[in-house]
Amino acid sequence: MKRRLLYAIPLLAAIALAAGLGGLMLNTDQAGQNQMADPAIEIIPILRVYKDGNLVYEKEGDPPTNNLALLFYAAIAPAAKTDGSANVITITAMDGSANALDPDNAYGAVKGHKLWAVVGTGTTPAGPSDYSMQTVGYGEAKLVSLYYDDNATAWHMVVTAAVTLSTGANITEVGLAADALSNTIYDPANGPAYNALLFRDLLPQPIAAQAGDVIEVQYEIIIDLP
Repeated sequence: MKRRLLYAIPLLAAIALAAGLGGLMLNTDQAGQNQMADPAIEIIPILRVYKDGNLVYEKEGDPPTNNLALLFYAAIAPAAKTDGSANVITITAMDGSANALDPDNAYGAVKGHKLWAVVGTGTTPAGPSDYSMQTVGYGEAKLVSLYYDDNATAWHMVVTAAVTLSTGANITEVGLAADALSNTIYDPANGPAYNALLFRDLLPQPIAAQAGDVIEVQYEIIIDLP
């Protein structure tokens, strides 16, 4: 299975703490040239999608969005730059607006925010620059489990959300969004300006769903330690 190095976010604080600031290790070849070695820490997202309780897809997730890394950096970055100016990190909300995250302007504790699973009908390939989806439904993502596997030296975190559709649609994309841009809780439909898209996965085949069908979106995020 191909693995991708991801970054954690404040809403996944346990993951951020476990991963720390681990990055890629360097080694030196016989000519004295620096080379990239295997990652010291690998963070692996696994996506599972269910329809009415039946597993439809399971795959390694597509790359995270840039917002995931930026929210992580906003949580640990200092408030000031070396030139004396304020350090302000800007991310793109789900409505396309730019939001400045000032480290001095706290948006509230982690428990004051929600993580949302979003399903949509978009078909463009998933990529780091994604910030929105063609949303047709959403549901609050909640923690299933958080544990350390001593045998595999890996942390596992599983979150899941049930999305009940109000109208029929061919579901082609799913993702996770966080209402991290306000000190008030907003869902992705009624407050896209306050939600940041963190993951977006394009499904291998559409899921034909009718009004009343339940699409369950589950992400398992694994931190594989060296």
